[in-house]
Amino acid sequence: MDPNPDYDASDEIEYFFNYFFWGLRGVSGPGGGYPPPAYPPV
Repeated sequence: MDPNPDYDASDEIEYFFNYFFWGLRGVSGPGGGYPPPAYPPV
């Protein structure tokens, strides 16, 4: 399996952290409560 030259592990890590903290923001962020906002972090 050849790796995609535009993709590496750091992309996976960055995606995971963006998603993870976006989820946390929905629970405890400004305005608070659940569900999280319907848009991803910028």
